[in-house]
Amino acid sequence: MTRTKAQPERQSAYGELIALVAAMRPDWDIDQIAAEILGCPWSEHLVIAAVRATREDDDKLRVADEIIKIASQRVPVTQAQHDAYVSHARRTLNRQATDA
Repeated sequence: MTRTKAQPERQSAYGELIALVAAMRPDWDIDQIAAEILGCPWSEHLVIAAVRATREDDDKLRVADEIIKIASQRVPVTQAQHDAYVSHARRTLNRQATDA
């Protein structure tokens, strides 16, 4: 897969966003963060909504309802893909922890 500016490689883009949100809100479960983000189509609106949501006083991330207006917009994600994105996010968080 060739990476373009308009369509970043999904594992990197989603994984990095999951890691960013998890770093900003360590009290949130990374699997729940991934489940909420991964069903959404990639867009700048998703990134902004996810980062903005970290400032809310909620017990978990909630962005899918804001991003997905109709069911057909939901991006299908297999369990293997979900696991790969979460693994990527965990590796990113671990690298950040060891670099600090």
